[in-house]
Amino acid sequence: MRYLMFFLLVFMLGIGCHPKPAQHAVEPNPCEPYQPCDTMVVWKILQATDSSFVSPDGLNPTLIGTDKLLYSIEDSITAPTIVRLINVNTQELIWEWKDYIPSTSDGFSGYALVGEQYLYLNSTHEHYCIDLETGHTVWSHQLPMKNGDYLTSHFGDKIFNFRWFWGGAFPDSTILYMADIHDGIWQPIFKTRKDEGADGYSSSLKPPSVYIDGQGDTILIFQDRRGRPNPNPRFDTELYSYNLTKKEVKWRVKHIAPTDVSNQINPPVVDLDNKRVYFLTRFTVFCFDLETGAEIWKVPLDYAGVVSGNYLLSHGKLITKTDQGYLIAFDADTGARVYYEKMGGCCVDNIKVVGDRIYFTDQEIFVADVNTGKLKWRYSGWGKFYMGVAVDEANGVMYGVGTQYLYAMEIPKY
Repeated sequence: MRYLMFFLLVFMLGIGCHPKPAQHAVEPNPCEPYQPCDTMVVWKILQATDSSFVSPDGLNPTLIGTDKLLYSIEDSITAPTIVRLINVNTQELIWEWKDYIPSTSDGFSGYALVGEQYLYLNSTHEHYCIDLETGHTVWSHQLPMKNGDYLTSHFGDKIFNFRWFWGGAFPDSTILYMADIHDGIWQPIFKTRKDEGADGYSSSLKPPSVYIDGQGDTILIFQDRRGRPNPNPRFDTELYSYNLTKKEVKWRVKHIAPTDVSNQINPPVVDLDNKRVYFLTRFTVFCFDLETGAEIWKVPLDYAGVVSGNYLLSHGKLITKTDQGYLIAFDADTGARVYYEKMGGCCVDNIKVVGDRIYFTDQEIFVADVNTGKLKWRYSGWGKFYMGVAVDEANGVMYGVGTQYLYAMEIPKY
């Protein structure tokens, strides 16, 4: 009994004297079985304290020149949107922008980088232009009682957005606007109204893709994401080619996908070399003739929808990621499916192609082969990644914003 009491006493003293583990986050090793990725982190910078939460929603991390990184965070405690520019070699902050004064709870989710001089940001009610050298606000506009969109597009020094004007459950009319980045003075360039059609569908224009044709005219390609609230909510997308120089419609494709919701993450993709335009609805991929609007091919996506992911043209393929987490590519010439690879995640991605690799984020960072679609590498880190990555292929480094840290990571060499 005395031995038993002695060992029990030693055991209890050991428990009482053993120090408690530190109450702070520990970097996990998230990449098995792919790669021990912690060794590939070059540096990371804390973006928020333990008492706050950073949502990396808004600006896609972007390299300015070779040594500066532009990115944004949303801090639920200190500010709704913060834009930062840092030197990636020294990790020193160059400037920080905090001028956003929201009229609603919306954060920024539309932006356009115009050259290396200006950054244009918009929410549904606010529009800002920031000087990239100084971080100062060049101009800003508040749009009370009117709704813009979280999308935007630009061409040269011109930026495009739209406003819709409510007349009930759906917009009564929509106006497409254009402004010069230097002054932000919006000019209406195209308008549609609900009463232009006899079917009761309301208009909802989206920002355009823009190109210059052989005659030097400026051509806009954009969608009208039309909707009807009653008896049941329905959508019926139309696609426009509009000659801005001559102020006339070149062609209009009606009833592209009756009852199908269109993709609205990026404008239609224009291929000037082959005179084609590519467009996605949730369940169909379309290819149209750029000059006439005639349908060249379409492929149903009955096995996976795409409504929240962007899509792009690269290496002769139209590439996107489905809402179910599959990376998918189609031959741009024929529409034949090239690959269909399970990646993970859900419905946000911000995909881009650099060299022969596809980079995207959907809670984790993914790197895949552009020719085969095969996954090469993935990383979760501390927190989640949503807004894409900036890639410096020459120096073998990529940058991404997680929910707490800004990361610089080696690009995998295999």
